[in-house]
Amino acid sequence: MEAETKVTLDAIRGWLVAENPRAPVGDVEQYAHQMLSYFEASVSVLVLGAVVAHPRTAAPMENPHLKVRTASLSAMQKLRRIKRTDVAWCAVKNAIDKAAKEASDGS
Repeated sequence: MEAETKVTLDAIRGWLVAENPRAPVGDVEQYAHQMLSYFEASVSVLVLGAVVAHPRTAAPMENPHLKVRTASLSAMQKLRRIKRTDVAWCAVKNAIDKAAKEASDGS
């Protein structure tokens, strides 16, 4: 797998199906959507931080993506028929690490 692989819904589906060829399509879909939500929320938290400014009042507030990330991880843990996820998780981890590096380089 290339280091520059983009994390997209189709890519996640492909990784999951390759590692879990007998998994029900519905489980693959649910896991893929939750993994994409987890990825996007993780990047948001890394880039913006755990505390962000409220869009209207600018008051400090918890980044709402913290809850999205936690809920997505919980939903993935409940999908027990998806057994092998190493390739997908490695790609997501690499993309999160890359986003974190880009965010720290830009500040």
